[in-house]
Amino acid sequence: AALRMVAVLLAAKYVVGSVYSTLEYHGDGIKATIGANNRSWLFLDDPLKLDCPSNSGPLVAGHPIYIPGEDGLFGSYNNITVIYTNATTNDPVIATTLTTFETESSIVLLELKVLQLLRNTSLNTDRTSCLTFPSIPLSLENSSTPLAYTFWHGLWPIPHAGLALNMSSANSMLPGRHDGPVVFNVPPTNGRQTLVLGPVDNPIDTVWDVDHNNQLNFGPSGMITSLDAGFRQTLALTYGAGMRDAMTVYGDVVKAYAKARTTASYNVLEKVTDPTLTELGLWTDNGAVLFWNQEGAAVLPSPEVALPQAFARLQASGLRVPFLQLDGWWMNSSTFTPNSQFFPSGWDAFASSLKSSGVDHWLLYKAFFSEHYDLFDKYDKVQSNLGPFYPSAKDALPFFTDLFTQGLKLNMSSYETDFMSDHLLETPGLVNRSGRMLQYLSGLAEAGRRLDVPMQWCMPTAGIVIAATGLPAVTNGRASVDYACEGPLSLNVTWTPNYMIGGPAVLFNALGLKPSKDIFRTRADEQGGPAACGSNHTTPNYELDAVLAVLSTGPVGLGDGIGQTNISLGKRLADAAGRILGPDEALQAVDSTFIPGPEPHGLVGFLPITSDGDCSIKRPCSPALHQTRSTLNVTVEGRLSIHTWYYFVSIHLGSYKPLVLDMYPSPVDFQFLMRESRWQHCDNGSTPASACLHPIDLIKNNDTLPDLSSGQSRLGAEGQDAWRLFYLSPRFESTGWTVLGEPTMVVPMSQQRFVSVEVTAQCAKWTLHANTVYESTDGVALVTPANVYVHVLFKDACQKQACEFCL
Repeated sequence: AALRMVAVLLAAKYVVGSVYSTLEYHGDGIKATIGANNRSWLFLDDPLKLDCPSNSGPLVAGHPIYIPGEDGLFGSYNNITVIYTNATTNDPVIATTLTTFETESSIVLLELKVLQLLRNTSLNTDRTSCLTFPSIPLSLENSSTPLAYTFWHGLWPIPHAGLALNMSSANSMLPGRHDGPVVFNVPPTNGRQTLVLGPVDNPIDTVWDVDHNNQLNFGPSGMITSLDAGFRQTLALTYGAGMRDAMTVYGDVVKAYAKARTTASYNVLEKVTDPTLTELGLWTDNGAVLFWNQEGAAVLPSPEVALPQAFARLQASGLRVPFLQLDGWWMNSSTFTPNSQFFPSGWDAFASSLKSSGVDHWLLYKAFFSEHYDLFDKYDKVQSNLGPFYPSAKDALPFFTDLFTQGLKLNMSSYETDFMSDHLLETPGLVNRSGRMLQYLSGLAEAGRRLDVPMQWCMPTAGIVIAATGLPAVTNGRASVDYACEGPLSLNVTWTPNYMIGGPAVLFNALGLKPSKDIFRTRADEQGGPAACGSNHTTPNYELDAVLAVLSTGPVGLGDGIGQTNISLGKRLADAAGRILGPDEALQAVDSTFIPGPEPHGLVGFLPITSDGDCSIKRPCSPALHQTRSTLNVTVEGRLSIHTWYYFVSIHLGSYKPLVLDMYPSPVDFQFLMRESRWQHCDNGSTPASACLHPIDLIKNNDTLPDLSSGQSRLGAEGQDAWRLFYLSPRFESTGWTVLGEPTMVVPMSQQRFVSVEVTAQCAKWTLHANTVYESTDGVALVTPANVYVHVLFKDACQKQACEFCL
């Protein structure tokens, strides 16, 4: 008893700014606590569990070993390591380490390391194996306030958010596998507080679940058959003032680990240039009118005729679309060569006709491979439980190097792989040994980097999104469900709506990956093409879909039929050369989405829903408020600083006045002029009225924005989801000028158009991007110091890139 008391007195506590950790050795186990701002959040009672039947002998926890030091990532640290030994042989089996940093107060690391081979660890499940660390009881000591939670799960990384995570809420949707981070929020009694717990290395082999005892368990995947000595799993616990702040810290830790584990001479965090992300495109994916699946091939003209015609019609209508995506129908099933059924005149003739219609780049799609694929004559293959084949982990790099070399001979500029969450992760040869899936993904990406072939990863899990960090060729991933099932709310599908991209974008953006919203059509009713999602249905959300695609910073892919594109809508998305005019970063759910509140809300998050309620339990189209921005260097009376234009999208959101805390980053200005994209336009030379512009003073309004509700009802007059797009433009107070930007564009102040702004008492000046091309009707809207609205055409105000308007 005396020795036990001494051990408890040796308990370590490191109070590091806002986040702290405690660890106590009790002789028969370890107890640890993680907290923030003097509040205990997570309790680790005997946090390591090993229950593998073939590994004889219980484990005994040794005394904590305290090791201070310094690393090249986060500076001075304090390690607390506990070594677990076999009670029979006294051999060391597992080590766990808790690390805090003296100068990085928002980071705690939890590491598991296997010191001795563990056999037969597989439970034949995609949940955790017989080894878990940490194991966390999901309850709060001496508190009746449950934590809010968020995680990303499903065939696509769809957000799940609610109160009091438990076994039922964690397993409400297939598949059973959970990977990536879990986020906890507390009610905002003293400001916003968020903790993120997630893997920073080995993100594919690390999974989590909630068991029958209501414990959150992280650990190696139950698909892994054995764990070699040296297996390592590291989790980061990051703290921030709200979801996006904490997720940014988490992303920074993941990026730091990605950079530290490489010996590459290049910057692994710098993505390769991808025309998919910079150019307006026409896509032939599922849900597009021009989709040559079996049904499409029966009703559509040949693609070697139809696609050049489609681009010629677009060009003749004044809309430049330089990019084409060819889906899986384009190829021969056993080689990376064109399907002669669709290109009877040959690929060279088809490519030439595309070039003459203004197409500069195209993406070639290949999801998986058949058993007799020609490259398997050279390389080993493994088979998914769902049937298709993939190259083995060791052969992934040379296999895809050969594949992309063949694609480059077809002038391929980008690549897309698909079905990662279900088909790929169901491949025993890639998931039953630690490190193999990561080796496969790294080989795929490295082949793309070496040959300058950027790629999209479609249907990734949250763990796969993390794995893309440090792989320069992986530029974007799908953050939404398939567009094919976008349509009326009565459509017989259980998928969440395609517009719910703001939640996944928080994860993607933190890790440096662009989220893709998938394709969209620009009209509600288009003729021709195969049925989508089992029926020929209207797509009433066409304008919202276009807005979200541009604001996502991912691909902007038109899915229209020949001559059916809404040209005026298309011209709001890109400049006259077809270059996408997007925001600085992806549209993301505001922090309030994840903060518990008293109002009635939908099934995902806590924002108030319209008075007529959620759509249905079957299709949870929960209320949304997403935000993104444009930031530019602005010189005001000779003083240079960075200013931000904020853009908010609300979707069947009830009455809601966001706090300034929902503006990310925090504003440096406190006066703004707000307009909604479909409000009455101001008349040139008029004094703006509330019908076209709304003044905001954050100081007078107690750091609260106006009501950003999407309206009274969840649906609009045409059956579309009710939505509104709000623009907040800063007023440069000392001069009185406000630069509203391009009123006709979805993003009025895109960095792809504008480089900088300068204002004086008499003049407003702006510099255009050197590569941008504008039409004669394009221009910028200003509000003068005398509160007069002025619309100035670029052709009248600009000499090359330098433009100005003076009083």
